[in-house]
Amino acid sequence: MIIIGLAIAGCEGTGFRKIEGANEKATVQSAQEVLQQIELALDKYNEVNRTYPRVTEATLYDTLKNYFVIPIDPNHIYRNETDQSNYIAVGGRKNKIIYRYPATLGSGEYTLYWVGLNAIDEEGRGDDIFAAKGKLPKQLSRKLITIFRSDSIKTEFSLSATGSDFSKDSVKFQIKSGSVLLYSDWWQLGSYIAGRPELTDAERQENINMEFDRFLHQVHFIPADSLLKSAKYITFTGLFDKATLHDMAQRNLQIFSYYAGSKGVRTIYWNAKERKINAIQVSSR
Repeated sequence: MIIIGLAIAGCEGTGFRKIEGANEKATVQSAQEVLQQIELALDKYNEVNRTYPRVTEATLYDTLKNYFVIPIDPNHIYRNETDQSNYIAVGGRKNKIIYRYPATLGSGEYTLYWVGLNAIDEEGRGDDIFAAKGKLPKQLSRKLITIFRSDSIKTEFSLSATGSDFSKDSVKFQIKSGSVLLYSDWWQLGSYIAGRPELTDAERQENINMEFDRFLHQVHFIPADSLLKSAKYITFTGLFDKATLHDMAQRNLQIFSYYAGSKGVRTIYWNAKERKINAIQVSSR
């Protein structure tokens, strides 16, 4: 048994598993095991340093090498050509483990996933694989750092789900500047699939994933003057400050429009005078 194990390890980089057909399951299983090993190391690092490492996957292995409870198989370690640091990949040097802190995806404090068999980072979608214990909640989150205020200070837009239960969990939308909460909203997760009893659970999840994917798309950041031009066709409810919007239009500033489930369409913009975000409920006349 020891001899067989050594033979497999020695052939790992030559496509042995692919030839033998242990194949995708074996590779995915290996990736899951490596992800779990990294999570243990991250927890250990956090215990010692009171924070998670502020690095990317390019130097994650070197940062954690003294914190691994279970050592990483050397066959999964590759050398970065640019800075001579080491990174972790499973199945080939392009099949990287992705790491981000703070998190860019998911409800956890950090983002950690494998790019999958196709070796393409699809930002948590496609065949990207998260650690088994994360499953859906780690993927059901989106973030965007952008300039939304008139003073050029960057703000963080985040959309996340409190869980994966369509009947009781919610969607949470927040905008922050550093640690300051500028705006928040929420709606039922199930509102995305309301009135669609024919959908399977997989189809429901796909619909919700699509809603999350499109939520922070650039198409929802629109010029302020477009709202003013549409004023005669739209009914506004909320803090509609026409003078502020005129000023924003003259300076080519943007507003953000989003679909809040059963609550309908809402539009928000930065009110520089009051230093807050105004929200408008929009409906056709």
